[in-house]
Amino acid sequence: MERFNKHSTILLTIFCFIFASAIGVIRYLTGPELALSLFYLFPVGLATWYGGRWVGVFIALMSALSWLAADIMMLDSFSSILIPFLNETFRLIVFLVVTYIISRLKTTIDNHKKLARTDHLTGITNRRAFFDLANLELSKARRYQTPISILYLDIDNFKHINDQFGHHIGDRLLRSVAKTIKNNIRAIDVIARFGGDEF
Repeated sequence: MERFNKHSTILLTIFCFIFASAIGVIRYLTGPELALSLFYLFPVGLATWYGGRWVGVFIALMSALSWLAADIMMLDSFSSILIPFLNETFRLIVFLVVTYIISRLKTTIDNHKKLARTDHLTGITNRRAFFDLANLELSKARRYQTPISILYLDIDNFKHINDQFGHHIGDRLLRSVAKTIKNNIRAIDVIARFGGDEF
């Protein structure tokens, strides 16, 4: 699932804030003996995965403040007034580390998904992604009884270019062709490299 739009991100942030606040209330009601830190990882993780790193950081901060508020209301349970502040600083660090790890994991997964659908040399759609998109367009064309156009290009004598000038020149030519096609098609059109010198 992709990251949410702005409206959904606001709703997610509110939900996670309420979730973290509820854990703080439960913490207060159960007293100082039960540690509920683990439960804060759910709103922190949810916010980071779907809302992004900064939403996760905000919820991590709100989670630590929620716990701190509960501890301040039970201040007489601690041997020193500084203990709740010290504890929450360490919890906040843990929440922020979890936020960072989840954010990096999400970014890595998104990048791998993109790479699986993108030609590594030209940066355009690869063969696999083209077939997925083409099947979608064919389904729409069948449903609405509209025509569809496909243009197939093959660079003539491409092997000769690679043999005579080297693969680095051939790669540059492929990138140039892909860029030229991309710059001359509509935004709704799809360009893909089928492999070799075929587009």
